[in-house]
Parts: sequence; structure tokens; C-alpha cells
Amino acid sequence: MSIDLATLKLPTTSQIGLRLFDDIGSDDFDINTLADTLSADAVISASLLKYANSPLRSRQSEVTNIRNAIQMLGIKNVKLVIAIAVMRALNGGEEHITELVWRHSYRISLLSRLIAGACNPAITDDVVITALMHEMGALILSANFPDEYGRAFNLSSEKGIPLERSELNIFGIHRGTVIVSLAQRIGLPQVTIDALTEFFVHAPIFSLKKPREWHRAILTLAHHMEWLMPPRDLQLEEDFRYRIVNGRMQSLESLSQLLKLDKDRLKTIFTDYLALLSNNNFVF
Repeated sequence: MSIDLATLKLPTTSQIGLRLFDDIGSDDFDINTLADTLSADAVISASLLKYANSPLRSRQSEVTNIRNAIQMLGIKNVKLVIAIAVMRALNGGEEHITELVWRHSYRISLLSRLIAGACNPAITDDVVITALMHEMGALILSANFPDEYGRAFNLSSEKGIPLERSELNIFGIHRGTVIVSLAQRIGLPQVTIDALTEFFVHAPIFSLKKPREWHRAILTLAHHMEWLMPPRDLQLEEDFRYRIVNGRMQSLESLSQLLKLDKDRLKTIFTDYLALLSNNNFVF
């Protein structure tokens, strides 16, 4: 089958959500007005506070005020939270695939934050945005074509091929193409769009001269590191399947050398990651 991106059912948001995107997109928005608008949407405001207090963020104390959350997170992350709230409301796909995508995205985001903090702290926020959004195209395809996407998901496991290859076989596009289209639509950072455009191609990364190469290298290394972790919930078969289909071509060794992370630093990242997971504070 062939899919026209223009015909896909994409996430929709409330009138308040649309207004928030307009407010954030203007050059002269007022933070107090933005805080008032956010507070009027219970779902988005709760998501904002949850994200501000999650292990994905560094903070000294609990954030309980919307205005403080906006100031701490910055506009890029407010856009991200709105996008997450919208994506979480998307339904129609198989529930077990939806939950695996969210948990996978959360874990990869935790690892990406730790990796970026160890090798290039200045880009940590942007890398977390890229990591959180990288699999959202799967949710859109699954919501639009639940039976076909379930078949693509199973095919990748049965034949041991990357999920994007089975997506291409069935849909003619893969989830990366879908999420890039959405990222452009909602105004996510250009570096996230650039990185996700290239991420699913699996081309080896030989240098870190461009911001998107940093994002791709960190995101790919995070997948390798998560792949080495034992399953951490009761859905062992599904969890294992998702690890297999997300294996990346470039080796962990070459990526860690490229990012200048030695074995001791990688071990520290592993340890910190497990400690964050043990808090069982699942953001979504």
C-alpha cells in the first residue's frame, strides 16, 4: 500500500493548545499570558509540571508553579510538552505497541540525557527533545492503520529485520518520515528535524562537525546501551522484540570512541541510568 502523508490522521489538540502554539510562535509573547493560557488546559499544565519534575530534568526542588516551570524549561521544552500531551491523546493503535513506544522513548531519553551530559552538556536539552520525539511516527502509523502496523511490528521480529524496513514493505514510508513531517508542523527545533531525517537511514557517523551528527551519535549510542539492559517489566517478549528491531548498524565501540567516552564513563552512565529507572517515575 502507498500512503499520502497529507491524508494521515495526525494528533489534534484543544483550542487552548492551538492558541499556545500561536503564542509561542510569536516574537513578543508575554510569559504571564502564556502561563495563564497553559493553566486553563488541565492536561497540558499537568504534563508540564510532570515533565519539569521528572528525571529528564535537573532541578534543586519540586516545581509546583506553571510560570516557574516555563522559566525553568524554556520555550523549546514547553513546545515539546504540548506535543507530548497531544501525542498521548492519540488513540486507535494497538495498546501494547503504544505503551512499548512510550516506554522505549522515555528510556532512550534518559540515556541520551546522561550521554549528552557526559560529552557535550550544552546540547542536552535539544538532544532530549530529539530522543523523546524519535519514535512518535510509530504512534501515528499505528493509530491510522492498527492492523497493518501490528503486522509490520510482528514481521520485523519474525524476520529479524529493522522495523523501518517492514514499515516500508507495508506502507511505502517509515515512521521517521512521519515524525519529521509532524516536527516541522509543530515547530520543533531544526536540529531535531535534521537529526531525525537522517536517523533511520543508519548511515555510519564519522565526524561530529554538525549539530545533527551529535544528536544522531548520542541517540544511536543510547539505543545500543538500552539494548544491553535486561527487560525491566513483565512484558518480556514484547520488550525483547522492541530491543531487537531497534538495533543500530554502527557499533557501540565506534560511537563511544567518536563521543570520547571511555569504559569508565560508560559504566557511570549505566549506573546512573539504572538509578533513575529504579525511581519508577515514568513521565508519560
